[in-house]
Amino acid sequence: MFNAQAQFAVVNFPFGAMPKADHHLAVYRKGLKVGDLRATSQQKDNNVIADLMTGSAQKDDEVREE
Repeated sequence: MFNAQAQFAVVNFPFGAMPKADHHLAVYRKGLKVGDLRATSQQKDNNVIADLMTGSAQKDDEVREE
């Protein structure tokens, strides 16, 4: 999920694979990198809030650790 107005995403990770706070993540759409996220310390279950740093993000984009 992505909130364009507030510039943050809620990213779902497999259990045991949660990024640490301030970890950089890349956003891909159709195989092309379109943005950069930074994980925050706000985590619940297997979801983490990440702030959009550059580029763009939208629903169904793929997020990968860098």
